Amino acid sequence: MISRLEIAKDSAEQAVTSGVGRVGNIHGLIAGYAKQWFRRGGERTTIYGVVEGVTREVGGLGTDLFEIAEAARRAERDRRRDDTVDDA
Repeated sequence: MISRLEIAKDSAEQAVTSGVGRVGNIHGLIAGYAKQWFRRGGERTTIYGVVEGVTREVGGLGTDLFEIAEAARRAERDRRRDDTVDDA
């Protein structure tokens, strides 16, 4: 049986992992833009494309967090159900 503490630990771990991945993606977008700008002496990819990519990553993180919260609620609901069955 999974405990509340384990549910919280798993949720925190998933949230941090998702956040780190999203930050890495954002870093890649910005670094790629800067590298391209310096090599070409101008803008091939517009800054708007970078902003769009960053916005997409931030939105994706929000979606990830909602999914993690929902999974934690399901796990807690299952834990309570299991506790009720064990008590019977």
